[in-house]
Amino acid sequence: MIEERKFAGTWATRLENLFEAGVGFGAKSVLDAGCNMGIVGYEICKQGPAFYQGVDILAGHVDVARAVFLGVPVESRFDAGDLTDMGVRQALLRPAYDVVLYLAVHHHIRRVAGDAAARAGASDLFARSSGHLIFRGPDLDDIRAIAAENGFEVAAAFPRGRHNPLCAFRRRADQA
Repeated sequence: MIEERKFAGTWATRLENLFEAGVGFGAKSVLDAGCNMGIVGYEICKQGPAFYQGVDILAGHVDVARAVFLGVPVESRFDAGDLTDMGVRQALLRPAYDVVLYLAVHHHIRRVAGDAAARAGASDLFARSSGHLIFRGPDLDDIRAIAAENGFEVAAAFPRGRHNPLCAFRRRADQA
């Protein structure tokens, strides 16, 4: 008998707790750093954000995301780029978004680019959020520190689940 195995990263696990985190996406500008093939963004766009931008390092994923979004009635943009590069961030990203998604990306960046580049990139992305940031991944303690340094506090946390923990942060009132 062959045991059925589910791999981490199915669409169901990517979406787990995302809409229970208390962050509304309607009429908001959203940056999805590490958007993969855009399926999470597609689900977010059902709430009617004003603008959605997805960035992923893999051009093939970005091509799929663009195809997925052909029928989505939300202004959107998709770019392939390495967000650890400050020049790429300056060229591709808006100065500010209402919500920044950083889902299951940080640990990959740390592994490939190192701690300093991962922290600098995350800090710049978080500074671009005027309202909320949502993180998923195993490096939650590191992200909590970077978020606090950028004026955020925990709004909702889901430490357990089928996948890595999810944590939503909101900009502190004294930082707005």
